[in-house]
Parts: sequence; structure tokens; C-alpha cells
Amino acid sequence: TKLLLDANSRISLSNNDNSNTGNTIFGHTAFNCASDNVSDYNVVIGQGAMGVGTVAAAAHNVAIGANAITDATTAAGNVAIGSSSMFNATSASSNVAIGKLSMGLGVATGSENVAVGKSSLYDAIGASGNTAVGTESLYNVTSGSNNVAIGKATLNAAGVNPSGSTAVGYTASRYAQGTGNTSLGNGALSGVSGFIGTYNIAIGHETADAFELGEEYNIAIGASAMGAMQEGESGGDIDYNIAIGRDALKGGDLDTNDRQVQGNIAIGAYALDATADNDQTGTIAIGQNALSALTSGTENIAIGYQAADGLVGGDK
Repeated sequence: TKLLLDANSRISLSNNDNSNTGNTIFGHTAFNCASDNVSDYNVVIGQGAMGVGTVAAAAHNVAIGANAITDATTAAGNVAIGSSSMFNATSASSNVAIGKLSMGLGVATGSENVAVGKSSLYDAIGASGNTAVGTESLYNVTSGSNNVAIGKATLNAAGVNPSGSTAVGYTASRYAQGTGNTSLGNGALSGVSGFIGTYNIAIGHETADAFELGEEYNIAIGASAMGAMQEGESGGDIDYNIAIGRDALKGGDLDTNDRQVQGNIAIGAYALDATADNDQTGTIAIGQNALSALTSGTENIAIGYQAADGLVGGDK
């Protein structure tokens, strides 16, 4: 088979790039640069790579794959490896995108993002300083910054645009739009659409997995701790709680009730796990099954294995 070249073939080993310097180019319609304009030291390999935008002063990029950084104009210092990686990026700088369609849709102008995995940071526009590792991680983030998302579909749902959040685990913090949330574990703090709460910490399988509105400053550690808890849309609040242990402070949906679940401490497996959709304020339950039957109350304290596990309701 012969090597066939035509007017759309682009091959340069620092010697066929319109007098720019140090470029390595190989691919059909690759590197759309028509003049000496300081577009230097790029490595461009693949059909259409850096091939659509009018390249001008784009330097030190690595674009490998069909249509990698295809819309580049002044993009600089980026590494894009994979078909259509950084596809619509124009002036973005110092990003790393590895995987098909990584940083692939948004007209990226941000900097210092790392996206590894198919469609990771897919919608990024002005987003900067993010690390996304896993298929579709941080998928819908457009302008959020300084997030870390590791795992498939972490921090990735429509409308999710946080800053300063960390999510590790499959679908961790999937719907978490708020700032400063931390989740570790499969489905931890995954929430539902509309979850805007801030500064929550969820560690463990499906901990705090149902948050949906403004739940904030909660700490849930242990499988399903604070599971099923939802503020709802009737004025309820779920804030400033600490739950450590399997099913600790497991609750319900406050959607039909203006109920308050605030300032509680539940430590131990199944501690304070009967709250459901009832009020619970300032209660302390320490020990396995402590206050495990209590549905509602205020400022109760129970310490020890199965402490007050028969108490159904009451205050102090």
C-alpha cells in the first residue's frame, strides 16, 4: 500500500508548519495554522486534531486523537489524548484530558483541570482546578472549581456546579450542587436532583444518600448512616447532625411536614434509627441500638448498649 498525500494532508517534523517552531504534525486536516504566529512546540496527531479553529499563538499542546482540541485558537499547554478530547476548547490552558470526549463538549476556557475517563468534565467551560477520574465524572460541571471527583458518575448530574467538593466512589455526591461537600463510598451523599446543601461529610456505602434541598453541616459515617433523610419542600431542616454507625440516625422524607432534625448525635449501629419523618432536636444516643425506638423528641440523652431502646417519644 502506498502512502497517499493530498492538499488536506498535514505532515511536519518541525519543517512544514508555516515557519512556526518545533511542531510535530501528522493527520488529515490537522493543525489549522496558516501563518507564523508563535504557534510553537505542539504535537498534533490525528484527523482534525487542532484542525478547525484558527490556530494563533497556540503553543506547547499535545493533541493526539481524531479531533482532539479541534477548535483550538490560543489554547496553550494542554494535553488531550483520545478521540474528540477537549473537542470544543478554544483558549483553555494547562489542562490534561485523557479519554474519548473528555472535556469534550463545553467551549473550554478554564485551566489546570485533569480529566481522565470517557466524557469526564464533559461540559467544562470556565471550570478550573478540577480533578475528575472516572467515566462521566464531573460530567455537567461548567464553571465549578477545585473539585475532586474519583469514580464513575461522581458529581456528575445536571445542574451540579460545585466548588471545593470531594467525591470518591461510584455516584458519590452525584447530585450535590453545594460547596464544600465531602463523600467517600458507593452512593455516599448521592442525593437527588435539587440538592444544594453545603459542607456535609458522608463516609460509607449510601450514607446520607437521599439529601435533596439545603441539608448542611451534617456528618454521616457508616453504611446508610442518615440514610433516607430528606428536608422536603415544606420548611423542614436537617442540619448540624452527627451520625456514626450503620443506619445511625436513619430518617425519612419531611416533604409533608415542617419538621426539624437538628443538632443530634447518634453513635453506634442503629442508634436513633427510628426518627423517620418526625422531629428530633438535640438528642444524644451513644451505643448500639441506643434510643433505637425513639421517633421524636428533644434533648434526650442515652449512653450505653441498647440504652433506652424502648423509649418511643418524649423530651429530656
